[in-house]
Amino acid sequence: MVLGAGVTIEELHDAFRESPDSGLKALSNQC
Repeated sequence: MVLGAGVTIEELHDAFRESPDSGLKALSNQC
């Protein structure tokens, strides 16, 4: 599954695992 800017769910999972802040940034950048 791919989100708006081509960020995959797996990449988001990795971002959240490393740092919730960077995960949230990745999500907010989708909008």
